[in-house]
Amino acid sequence: MVADALYTVLYLGTRSTRELEELPDGVALKRRPIGGFFPLEAASLYFPQTQFFSSPHWGHARSGVVLAEGKRALPLKLQVEEGGDHTEKVFSNGISAGMGRTLTFLLPTGVYTRFRVLAGLHPELGALGKVEFTVSGDGKVLGSAVVGGSEPAHIFECELSGISQLQLTLSPKGGEAKSNYAIWADPVLLKQ
Repeated sequence: MVADALYTVLYLGTRSTRELEELPDGVALKRRPIGGFFPLEAASLYFPQTQFFSSPHWGHARSGVVLAEGKRALPLKLQVEEGGDHTEKVFSNGISAGMGRTLTFLLPTGVYTRFRVLAGLHPELGALGKVEFTVSGDGKVLGSAVVGGSEPAHIFECELSGISQLQLTLSPKGGEAKSNYAIWADPVLLKQ
């Protein structure tokens, strides 16, 4: 195992980034999902679920699932618009999060140029909710949209040049507070 690790390190060390991007799986270097990244706020997330906020009390950030009533893990699902029709789609990469909480991700300087994410409410759990999704970079708003529970997810495409911190924020905007099951689906950092 040590020999394999050493070989890999030496192999990668002798190749330029451009050569690695041209390999068959080099797309991984140009497109990086952040659904499994730990936000700066992750240090606070060791508390039990019920220790967070009360409306909805189950809303702290989770990667890859949404918790129904804080207990039952369900897949991340959103309504999306495809060819003029609304359809439900399940996502393996994504984050479910609660209202009023900002998730902050540190970005390597000068590496990624764009951020893309679908933002919406879970079709069943969030049908009566309404949430404002805000994407910010270094504290400056890059994009914002209000999405209701019966609406398709909003697609954000944001420029990241010169940005070192990416923030994702959710705010309630009416509707039933306990239905604000908000999801950031397929969040990816992209190189040019």
